[in-house]
Amino acid sequence: MYRTTRDQGIVGIFDFLSDAQPHPDMRWAAYGVLRAVTPFLPRDVLLADGDLGSTFRHMRGRKSLPALVGERLLELLPRLPDFATTDELLPGPEEHWEWIPARPETDWGSEAAMRDALAIDQNAWKSLGFKARPLTEKRPPGSTLRMDLYDHGVIAECKNVLSGLEVLRQLDGYLDLCHRDAGGQWTGHIVVSAGYTTELARAVRARRNIRLWECRRAIDGRPTLTEVRV
Repeated sequence: MYRTTRDQGIVGIFDFLSDAQPHPDMRWAAYGVLRAVTPFLPRDVLLADGDLGSTFRHMRGRKSLPALVGERLLELLPRLPDFATTDELLPGPEEHWEWIPARPETDWGSEAAMRDALAIDQNAWKSLGFKARPLTEKRPPGSTLRMDLYDHGVIAECKNVLSGLEVLRQLDGYLDLCHRDAGGQWTGHIVVSAGYTTELARAVRARRNIRLWECRRAIDGRPTLTEVRV
């Protein structure tokens, strides 16, 4: 397991104890046990190594490691713990697993899951002012960024983390780029699932072209929207 925040590096071993199963949020999920590696292997050590540097310098999108890299990691890592076992009864392959978030403040396993649920639920996207099913991951004109939900004249930005004024600045940037390219009036929506700051709610309230929503997940998996009015 590679940690991408502070103290970056290889910090743990994950032992898979079941086959992967289709999952509504994660696409595929398997049961397993994560155990820490002590001491962890820092990123600067990985980058300085002749066999590892090219692999760990640009990791985004990587789904596997070359065999040589794996062998070199075994040489550098401390003695690894034995393979994990469990007495816990695991769900069978015929069962559908329900995502239980690690954080209790959100119903969604990922931002993408919430975004996609909004995009296919007609009641939800109509509530956000879309005239037709919105596009997902659309690039603004002249930008490498991606808008979560888009149709001409309407943009929605989804967040599965505590949201503040930076989200509003991000959405304003999208609206400005689209207005410059196509003209006309544009409206924006911020859809959050894990809370928002008071400053964000007050800033949105002062805007005529932007609205703030909370999104929860119903028991049937469909999104439910409630507009925030502070």
